[in-house]
Amino acid sequence: MNVIAGNCAGVFSGFLLQLAWMETVEKSDGDINLFLHTRNKTHYPGSSYSNYRWIESSQVNNFHEVLEKNVLLDFFKPNEYLGREYPKDFTYFEAYPADIKSQLKYYPEDTLKYDGRGSKKEQYVDLENLTRTRLSLNNQWKKFKPLDDFAEKIKNEEKLIEGKRVMSVMLRQTGHYQGVSNVVEPAIECVKNKIEDYDAVLLTTMIQPFVDEFKKVFGDRCIVADRPRLSQDIDWKGGRNSQQGGQEAMTDEEYKLEYQNAFLDVILSSKTEYIVGSSSNMFLAALLMNPNIVYDLFYFADGY
Repeated sequence: MNVIAGNCAGVFSGFLLQLAWMETVEKSDGDINLFLHTRNKTHYPGSSYSNYRWIESSQVNNFHEVLEKNVLLDFFKPNEYLGREYPKDFTYFEAYPADIKSQLKYYPEDTLKYDGRGSKKEQYVDLENLTRTRLSLNNQWKKFKPLDDFAEKIKNEEKLIEGKRVMSVMLRQTGHYQGVSNVVEPAIECVKNKIEDYDAVLLTTMIQPFVDEFKKVFGDRCIVADRPRLSQDIDWKGGRNSQQGGQEAMTDEEYKLEYQNAFLDVILSSKTEYIVGSSSNMFLAALLMNPNIVYDLFYFADGY
C-alpha cells in the first residue's frame, strides 16, 4: 500500500498528521510505503482536495500538479519518508491514521490513543499516555533535519532565550478556545503564579494586542520573536473566514512564510524550561519536540 500523507491547511494540523502516519507505519508490519507531502492548501478552498479526504491516484489525472511542490523540502533535508519521487499508484490522505484505522491492518493505540491531534483535554491529563505520545512522536520529529539556512534562523532565534531561565506561553486567537471571551486573562494569571521562578516569559502568538497586554503586565520580562502580527484577535489569514464565508487564499510565498514562522515559534517555545498552553496543535508539537519540558494548562472549557 503506497500512501502519500498530505497536510491540512494549518501548519501543525498537517505536520502532526504526518508524524502520526510515520508512527503508524513504523509500528505496522511493513505493509505501508509512506511519502510525505505538504502544499499551500489555501489556494484550493472548496476544492476536491479539501481537509480530511483520501483519493486514489487512479481517480484523477492532475496529481502531478498537486505533487510538483512540497513545502517540507523548503525547510528540511530529505529523509526516508520525505523525497522528490512518488510512486505511480498511491492513496493521497489528508486524514489522520485514526480517521481511517478500520482500513489499516494495524493502528498504534498504545502510542496514539488520542490520535495525535492537539485539541483533546483528556490527553493532557492522561499523563501515562501523553508521555508515550510525546516520546514516540519525538522519535519521528528527530528524523527531520533542517536545511542550513533554516538551521541558521533557528540558531539566531535561540539568542532570545540564551542564558535565561524562560517560561513560555502559547496563545492562539480567542476563537480557537471554546467558551472563553478573553483568552489573555487566564493566560496572564497563570504566568503571574509562576513568573517569579523565571527570568522571562516568552510569548508565542500571532496577535499583537496579546503582546501589548503582556507587555503592560510583565514589561521587559516579556520577550517575543520578531514577527509580523495581526492587529486584531482573529485567525491567521489561511484559516480566517472572509465576510463571504470562504477561506482567504494565500500566495505560495505567504504560505511559506507562515510555515516558517510557525515552526520557528514552536521550536523556540520547546527550548524553554516551562510551557503554558491549551488546546492547540502547536502546543502539542512543542511538547513532543521536547518531551522533558514541564507544562501547564491555562484554560480548558468543560468537556472540551
